[in-house]
Amino acid sequence: TLDGVTLSTSSGSPIDIQAGASADIILKNENTLTGANGSPAIHVPKDAVVTIQGTGVLNAYGGQYAAAVGGAVQEENGTITITGGTFNLYGNSNAAVGAGSGAQTPVGSIILTGGAVKAENSMGESGFGAEPVNAAGEKLTRLICQLSAQNISIDGVPCGAVTANDDGMWYLYVLPQKTT
Repeated sequence: TLDGVTLSTSSGSPIDIQAGASADIILKNENTLTGANGSPAIHVPKDAVVTIQGTGVLNAYGGQYAAAVGGAVQEENGTITITGGTFNLYGNSNAAVGAGSGAQTPVGSIILTGGAVKAENSMGESGFGAEPVNAAGEKLTRLICQLSAQNISIDGVPCGAVTANDDGMWYLYVLPQKTT
């Protein structure tokens, strides 16, 4: 559980999940994590699994060329699942969620089932290293909304808003409309 935590490191990641391991992170209150150069704030390498949930806030800053949550420089990320909370994720010359800069392999899964996620890249590009999917593995479609439309619901169900960068628009990821 992260409850009002502020952590930064001079080397490595404040939270380092080892390959082959899994972790559940529960957010309470506001938390800030900052990775060192080349290191993410939450390191989730290939074959690692993390689920982040709760009602708190996570401000995460990746070090130079690292994701905020995911891989380090030239490293593929593992499975990242976000089920609740509010996320302000900042990649430094890299996607905020996903593989590190220069990774030559496909990125692992990024699964969004809840929460509000703001994912920014310092270069002004997409905050995600891959298209997010839902729990069933279905790719989510990006809808573009005006910044004022932060409380969005579809068929009466509230949806978390997701931004790709700080350009004044909200990007909401939802399942594509199925036709019969």
